[in-house]
Amino acid sequence: MVYRTKGFIEFCKIFAKDALGLKGAKILRLIQMVIVYSCSEPTNFLTGDKWDVTNPEFIKDCCISSDDWDRLFNPVAEPGTATSCSPDPGDPFSMNFRGQKDSQTSNPTLRIQASLWVAIAKVFGQLLNLNCAFVILPVARTLISFISNRLLNSRGKLSGVIPIQKNITFHKCMAKTILVFAAIHTVAHFMAIADKPYAYYDNLQLSPWVTGYVIIFSQFCIYPAATDVVRRAMFRVFWGNHHMFIVFLGTLLIHGWEFWKWLVVPGFLYLAERAGRFFRGNKPFYTKRIKWIPPVMEVQFCPLQKSDFTFKEGQYLYLRCPFLDTSVWNREWHPFTISSSHGDLIHKDFVSCHIKVNPGGWTERLKNYFEDMNPGQDYPFHLKHMDEKGQRQDGKLIGIDGQQLLCVDGPHSSPSQHYDAYRRCMVVGAGIGMTPCASILRGTLLYKWKRDFYPESLYFYWTVRHSEVGSFQWFVSLITKLMTKHEMNKRAGNIGAKNNIQIHIYVTSYNAKANEQRRVQTLKDRLSVNVAQQRASRVARGGDADIGFSVDELWERLHEPNGPPGEFLERVCPRPGYVPDNKVGPHIYVWNGRPKWDPVFMAVGAEPGAKDTNIGVCFCGAAIIGKQLQTACKKFSDPDKVMFRLHKENF
Repeated sequence: MVYRTKGFIEFCKIFAKDALGLKGAKILRLIQMVIVYSCSEPTNFLTGDKWDVTNPEFIKDCCISSDDWDRLFNPVAEPGTATSCSPDPGDPFSMNFRGQKDSQTSNPTLRIQASLWVAIAKVFGQLLNLNCAFVILPVARTLISFISNRLLNSRGKLSGVIPIQKNITFHKCMAKTILVFAAIHTVAHFMAIADKPYAYYDNLQLSPWVTGYVIIFSQFCIYPAATDVVRRAMFRVFWGNHHMFIVFLGTLLIHGWEFWKWLVVPGFLYLAERAGRFFRGNKPFYTKRIKWIPPVMEVQFCPLQKSDFTFKEGQYLYLRCPFLDTSVWNREWHPFTISSSHGDLIHKDFVSCHIKVNPGGWTERLKNYFEDMNPGQDYPFHLKHMDEKGQRQDGKLIGIDGQQLLCVDGPHSSPSQHYDAYRRCMVVGAGIGMTPCASILRGTLLYKWKRDFYPESLYFYWTVRHSEVGSFQWFVSLITKLMTKHEMNKRAGNIGAKNNIQIHIYVTSYNAKANEQRRVQTLKDRLSVNVAQQRASRVARGGDADIGFSVDELWERLHEPNGPPGEFLERVCPRPGYVPDNKVGPHIYVWNGRPKWDPVFMAVGAEPGAKDTNIGVCFCGAAIIGKQLQTACKKFSDPDKVMFRLHKENF
């Protein structure tokens, strides 16, 4: 039982209104509800006495009278007009918890027979209003891109502090919260029925129960299919069941009478997002060229209007092939990181994605579809179309089924896109997480340094399992080409001496026996374009730069790594006259084992002549490496010297 006194009530009024404002008003309402429910009990649980108008303490604590009207938080009548515990309209307890007239209030000895479980149910119902409305915002890609591109795109001031890249983590956290709160809300209502059933029989309608069961059923469809195991193994099941959120939110509008007020703004933003996806996904894109370096397929395409696709290195997009859709209602969109740079679109008219082809999946069906248009299976495969004048032009818009060959929804923001906000930046990729790193390397070495843009110093760290090196032949070839182009630009004076690049490749789980079996093959036999022809063509165009290694030599080094990561400082900052044996060319180091981040951060933080206080750390890969980088950033950050700003994305 809650006993009210004038001093307590006045203190609550002053504190809530002056200190808490709107939240205070809600607290006052909660206290008032507790008082109402406590006055509904038939006996005083402290003394066991009968608790009705025959008890003076009941009249003192639970009834309003003409001389103490101001004891209530929000008096319903002026002084002198209210009567004590009667069916008079001035009776503060004449309304039940839903604001409807309770016929039982005509009996002042019975009062409102409501259970305290109702208060618990209502509290968690209000919490559900907030969470159910805002759970859709983290998956509004356009909103996230706007925040990341416009509001956080400053030199580490906000982008390194506000974890906008954890939008999916936040979405999952809110979903789990909704599940817990919904369970408590449901159990509390059933407990209230068991405690005071007649209050429900007299006051509640059938619709909240019907809609409640529909909401529970929709959650039963959504949550089991949203686990990582189901999402990765059966994406269609995950995607289809997740769209039960339409039933979930639609039923909530009927179930919760006030829910529409919470949903109106998030719902409008999400509907705008879905409309944006529809219009972006229907813009024309020409598919220009297909490359195949097993097991990776590179797809190059170009928008009809370049202004329709303005992106930054590190961002990603969604691809859809209408020919592969199983039905009009089952359109498959698949996310891929952009592997080309913005300069490639401006100067070379293409955007590219490197897609690992998995047997039996959507990627294999996409490759087979392209091969239907390439009977000879000669790569690279160039697609053409006829213009109005009957001349063959690069790119193909319409496929063999009469539909657009590829639909593109993007670009969408990612943490790595903030790499150019720093003078010095560490770019870390693990496994397939190096795809955004490829985009960053292309953009920086081929275009940004020519225009004197940030970052001035780029440190690239790539961790790859020895057994998976064969899947990255295209990337080894790309690194070789970029290093060659970098040396040519340096000799031609196109980039300044301040621009520095370091590449560290960590090969883990080295298997010597498997490497011996691999020796019968070379990289030249695997690549779709012979390296010797590439070099000859460059010489024919006016010379080449000696970078100290060939693509074959780098390939062999990756299969036979020999640099201990624990000797990072001794080998990267060697004593005069010492040349480390794990160094390939002037900029690349190959290590045998997992990275030791402490010496890495020490070396970057102590760069001679460094005057900046912020160093960007952009990561894409496994969560365990992300945690290691987060720990290292905190350990080696000093507000008086240098701060490491982490932007991470986990796969």
